[in-house]
Amino acid sequence: MVSCLIMKKKKSVLPEAGIASQTFVFRLIVNVLIMTAVSVSVAVGQTVRLAFYNVENYFDYEDDPGKDDSSFLPESPRQWTASLYRRKSRRIYKVIANLGNPEPPALVGLAEIENRRALDDLRCRTALARVRYQVVHFESPDRRGIDVALLFRPQSFRLINAKALPVKGQDWRSRDILYASGTLPGGDTLHVYVNHWPSRWAGQKASEPRRLVASEILRKHVSALLFQNPKAKIVIMGDFNDDPENLSITKLQAGLPVPLANLMVNDLAEGRGTHTHTETATEWSVLDQILVSRSLMEGSSWKVLKRASHIFSPDWLLRDGKPYRFFRGTMATGGFSDHLPVFLDIKRQ
Repeated sequence: MVSCLIMKKKKSVLPEAGIASQTFVFRLIVNVLIMTAVSVSVAVGQTVRLAFYNVENYFDYEDDPGKDDSSFLPESPRQWTASLYRRKSRRIYKVIANLGNPEPPALVGLAEIENRRALDDLRCRTALARVRYQVVHFESPDRRGIDVALLFRPQSFRLINAKALPVKGQDWRSRDILYASGTLPGGDTLHVYVNHWPSRWAGQKASEPRRLVASEILRKHVSALLFQNPKAKIVIMGDFNDDPENLSITKLQAGLPVPLANLMVNDLAEGRGTHTHTETATEWSVLDQILVSRSLMEGSSWKVLKRASHIFSPDWLLRDGKPYRFFRGTMATGGFSDHLPVFLDIKRQ
């Protein structure tokens, strides 16, 4: 992973051969053992926060050949200039920074990111630079060029593996599902999926088959993990463009060898949500969700705090009781996104 900082190479200083070398090796081994023991003890009681945020149309201001980004260029009706782009970057930074408790989250799944440049501008050219997030990102075949990504703090999540799971039908392709695995403090492996399933623009029912395709692709990958290790620690986050009771979500949960827990299932019934379908609508949807494996609900190492996730909805993220968008039509309002973020905490037992 590329760091925001350019590290200078330091000249290696090695001990001389013989007794001095043996002493150095002995001390090195002892120090490693001590550091390992300390790191494990420190991990007990530690809390790691994971979050997901659909940032809505985080485009840079340059034309990307082969992608339909014409609505976000300087000559477009939105007049998407470098100045607006930097303002949008700062708004996303504000949300991520305030999602922390007190530090920014250890992992942040993102949706509607145009490209790696936008990601690097966010993590390296805003005040997020001090956090030194690293990033997992794959360029997807989405027509508009919007991708999913994962920001992570390497001191809390040491990346092992990452891949893109293609989401496609016979005559269409959508955003990939991002999969990443890494180790938490103490050495446990965590599997993370970041999703942005096909939209509802054609209507919920008409567009549902495409989300069922995404659901099945995700189900197969998660099933393989759970067959191999029924106690695997799994977090599935994203904008699913469906509510918890919709078929794509219920089929995902029903088709697994070990059930998942949907931590957002009660929000809709209790009048909470992450998105309204129009700027004038008052009815909430919970399109942004977090699901976890049973091992994170009942496990003996890492466990979800309060058996719940949370919708982040401070007053400054809302306007007239709805998500405060960056644009209203083609006019920049100074808002944030049409979605609210979600997050959860897991704690080392």
